[in-house]
Amino acid sequence: MLKSLSFKKISDNAVAGSTHEFYAWSDDGAKRVFCHYNEANVLILDELDNHL
Repeated sequence: MLKSLSFKKISDNAVAGSTHEFYAWSDDGAKRVFCHYNEANVLILDELDNHL
């Protein structure tokens, strides 16, 4: 399912602590969810913000 959300790796310093992003929505006021994986390989959502 993450592939359909355009889940992708981001550069190391793009958003502090986040390693990946995906589309929350893409219409007016498009937003992205920034996230990372913890030690147990669980996806942790860090921030909802504008796309990079």
